[in-house]
Amino acid sequence: NSTGGIFLPPLLRQFGVSKIVQLYCEPSGDFPHNPEPLPEHLLYLATAVLKNKAHLGIAVDPDVDRLALVCEDGEMFGEEYTLVAIADYVLQHNKGNTVSNLSSTRALRDITKKAKKKYTASPVGEVHVVNAMKDTDAVIGGEGNGGIIYPELHYGRDALVGVALFLSHLAKSGMNCSVLRSTYPHYHISKNRIELTPEINVDELLELIAEKYSEENLNTIDGVKIDFEKGWVHLRKSNTEPIIRIYAESESETTAENLANKIIADIKEIIKCLCRCHVMRFRTDTADSAGYNRHVFCKPSHTELLESPQFRYLKIGVRYIPIIIKEYFDFPVAFKSCNWINNNFFHPIFPFNIESARLYLLKLPTQSGIASSTASILSTISSSVSSVVSPMSRLAPRAAIIFAPWSRTPSGGP
Repeated sequence: NSTGGIFLPPLLRQFGVSKIVQLYCEPSGDFPHNPEPLPEHLLYLATAVLKNKAHLGIAVDPDVDRLALVCEDGEMFGEEYTLVAIADYVLQHNKGNTVSNLSSTRALRDITKKAKKKYTASPVGEVHVVNAMKDTDAVIGGEGNGGIIYPELHYGRDALVGVALFLSHLAKSGMNCSVLRSTYPHYHISKNRIELTPEINVDELLELIAEKYSEENLNTIDGVKIDFEKGWVHLRKSNTEPIIRIYAESESETTAENLANKIIADIKEIIKCLCRCHVMRFRTDTADSAGYNRHVFCKPSHTELLESPQFRYLKIGVRYIPIIIKEYFDFPVAFKSCNWINNNFFHPIFPFNIESARLYLLKLPTQSGIASSTASILSTISSSVSSVVSPMSRLAPRAAIIFAPWSRTPSGGP
């Protein structure tokens, strides 16, 4: 019910398509379903393809820059594979480089490599894909959402160009749509999103994920993409809300889901460390309307906080000294040379952002540790800090050290 209904039927007739069944082609702007061309929104089209024994079903979004296809058997061709199939056709007639974004299927890289040309992954977004295409002189590019960019006509996503190229490919191949789809590398993508609370530093979280997987092939031009031998995971933050989108791809759906869940578990553990002062509750919901598996970190109730594992330490006699360090100072590094703090004595985890400060906990496993004089502990801390930041006066305007032992209440709680 948008401009695609005006232009697609005459384009198909121009290509010699003899039978055209039109669905929702009146440009009224009143959409009978979510107009995003995702599989869950195209069930009526798939039914119509089977009912009319059509060779192909075609769907475009309202501004006609994304193309989705349905095979003759009613199965989705796959929005990721719209670009793959069209790129295959273009490369058969014009050998050259290709570009897609970091969240798009690895299949485009595979067919480009087969053509002995260079594949480039750009940051997500049409403008980034176009810039990379210009930089590498690519002959075809686009995004895994069905966006086709064919520079021989213009540098912009264009579903009408995609229809023309795909129909040419289908006709010249002599295959039906489902058989053509089966000729390409078979990958599955798992799409997930994690919703965070505003106080969580998403950039720091992504940096820690990158550190954890530093031995793998990393790309950090747009979030963090980790390339494994049999798949990849791409993490991107939203610029408008506290969300991390996680795409994972592998040769099987199960492996793709496992890759995504492994990264989600890593994020969960890192956030527990970053926010150890208030335990985060983790919940997984069903897929939302955009096709994402939704994962949410929620603030705990008072009861959950009291029953959390770190507070149970207090009930069995373990003590902590909380120390707050103002920003611009790497506290754990400062304590590496401190004699009385070693691997058994100091927890270099539990950083927690409190505005411009961070909280760290020193673990004192014995009563005698807590009995140590305030002056003695402060002196040791100051000496350790001074050994890293000298003179101490440089630190003073930017940092403050505040500490006080925690102890059990008469009721045994924290």
